[in-house]
Formats: sequence, structure tokens, C-alpha cells
Amino acid sequence: MNKEKVKKTTSKKPQPSAGSTETDILEAFTQLQYQKGAANIVLQDLAKEVGVAFGTIRYHFNQAGRDVSQEALVYVIKKAYVYIDDQLFKARNQESFNPVSAYIKAMFGWVQHYPADSSLLVYYYYLCTTQVNVNIPNKVFLEKARLRIEAYIHEAIGRKLYGPVDDVAAAALKIHMTVLGGCIAAGTQRSQEQFELQAALCLAVVEQILKPNKA
Repeated sequence: MNKEKVKKTTSKKPQPSAGSTETDILEAFTQLQYQKGAANIVLQDLAKEVGVAFGTIRYHFNQAGRDVSQEALVYVIKKAYVYIDDQLFKARNQESFNPVSAYIKAMFGWVQHYPADSSLLVYYYYLCTTQVNVNIPNKVFLEKARLRIEAYIHEAIGRKLYGPVDDVAAAALKIHMTVLGGCIAAGTQRSQEQFELQAALCLAVVEQILKPNKA
């Protein structure tokens, strides 16, 4: 009678996926740039922060010809969109929901709750003034932000919160730049009073741009 051969199985420790490792690296870069400045980060800093070998950082980014700083920016913006969408989803349950106002409040909430993420975005706006290779992708993000606000304006008009707007695209751009400036001002001082003040100023500017319908 032949004895069946039993294969020995060994349990292997699950290895982190490439996606989770890269996310950890991008998160580490975001936090480190907030602590010491993006220009002062070296790959050894990221390896230490993430808890991986130096070669792992090179494998995922520098050796692959990928720019960790620019990918961190994309990562941060995607996180911001998730936060803002979640806040607007919750706000829609309110009877007095205004998509434009809710967006502005969500933006200030994001800056307040995620200072490292928002500081990276501000840093890239600064770089846009001197570096063409940063300015080009930033134009893409700017257009996406404008289109998002434009959609909120159309929704608000549909809800009869505002009257007709001659140039919705121009109005959306004005609102975006107003909110951006307000978020930068509040983010640099980081006091509750400043967040409330800058948010209120932005909402007041929106009323001048869009002209609310009188109840």
C-alpha cells in the first residue's frame, strides 16, 4: 500500500502590497515636509519614517523615475476630494443645504484638520512661481477645482438659491481663488478665530459674485 506523501506547508507572513507601501511613503513625505520642509527631505528620512530599507524607497520612486514629491501632491489632492465629498454628502441632509457654501466650509475644514496635507498644497503653489514643470500639472488641478465649483453653482441655481449667472466658469474661478487665499491665510495662523473669520469673508464674497435670491 503506497503511502500518500503529505506536503508540508509553512505559513508565510503576509507581505505588504506595493500599493500600501507607496501610500505609506507618500504619507511619510507629506508629514515630513510639514515638519522640516520638502526641500530638506532625503530618501533616508523617508525610509526611517516608514520603517523600510533605503532600497525600498528607491525601488518605488527614484529608481523607477518617479518623483515622490509630485506624487505626494496628487495623493494629498485625492484625499482632499474624498474629505470634501464626504462633508457635502453629510451636509445634504440639512434642509438649508447650499452646495457652494458647503464646499467652502468643507475646504476650511480640510485645511484645519489636515495641516500637513494643506501645507503641501501651499508649497506647490509657491513652486509654481518659479518652476515650469510644476506649473503645468498645477494648471490641471486648477481646472478640476474650477469645474467642481462650477457644478456646485449650477446645482445651487437649480435649487433657486441664486439667480442666473452670466459666466459660471468665471464665477467659479473667482470663488476658487478667494477660497484658496482664505485657506492659506487661516492655515498659516492656525487659530479657530482665523478659520471662522476667513470662512465668513469667503462666504460674503460669494454673495457678491452670485447674488442670492431673496426669500
